[in-house]
Amino acid sequence: MKFLKIPIDKPLTHVSSGHFVSPINWSHSKRNIDSFVLIVGLQGTAYIQQDKEKYEVKPGNVLILLPYTTHFGYEISKESVSYYWCHFYCKNSSIVDESTFTKELFVPKIEASIHNDCNYVMVPIYSSYTNTDRINILFNQLLHVAYSDYYTSYGASYLLTLIMMELTQQTISDHIQKLKDDETNGKFIKMLEWIRINIENNISVCDIAREFNYNPDYLSRMFKQKIGISLIKYINSLKITKAKKMLLCSDNSIKEIAYKLGFTDEKYFMKLFKKMENITPTQYRNAFFYTHMNNH
Repeated sequence: MKFLKIPIDKPLTHVSSGHFVSPINWSHSKRNIDSFVLIVGLQGTAYIQQDKEKYEVKPGNVLILLPYTTHFGYEISKESVSYYWCHFYCKNSSIVDESTFTKELFVPKIEASIHNDCNYVMVPIYSSYTNTDRINILFNQLLHVAYSDYYTSYGASYLLTLIMMELTQQTISDHIQKLKDDETNGKFIKMLEWIRINIENNISVCDIAREFNYNPDYLSRMFKQKIGISLIKYINSLKITKAKKMLLCSDNSIKEIAYKLGFTDEKYFMKLFKKMENITPTQYRNAFFYTHMNNH
């Protein structure tokens, strides 16, 4: 699955939006434009191809069409089709894969350690959502603001950005719910919790396999299948997240932090931190040493 990742320190730029209702026997026209297009299915099925990928946009489906990418209807919709649409621009966007989503948003969320100040959205290029009520309400608000002679054009842009935030949140929530709905995942959820509370120990795949009565090779395959990243990478990502907090909230040396997190070799810890964060532990600490204290 591919995701569109967009920074939201500034709002996305709303260009135009609307509620499309097609006649019977309709097909999407062929286009190649310079803006993104967000489509939220409401009724019927729209058959839209983007380059070589074919999508069926039904109620509950959301599709993002990319700029400078040819898209068109590859099949005629024999029933009436209805969907919300929005053209928009954004700077510094990127296309990422599911492993990036898992590492940056999904894994921290299931570990209850996601940062509330996350400054980007990450929305699937194509996805199906179990509950689109909030998305539809927000889209109605967007259309009202966009076409009601609102005092500032930023109103529509901020509402569009909020829709993308809602899509990101629902993507995370749906992934978590899929884990919880599968009865076989009860043990897996307990495993994630066990890893969390033991993250400061030098735990290995064999330790986890022994604790939960799994074959180590089978456990590694199962973990990669369910989460999308390897068990070792998952453990290291939790350790580095904890290390970042310790670097900012304690006076412990780099060596002490490495040992507290179960690393027997501080040089390996520093190398791993640099690989995952593109900055050394010392540089990270020095970059965020300013603080504000008050007692009332």
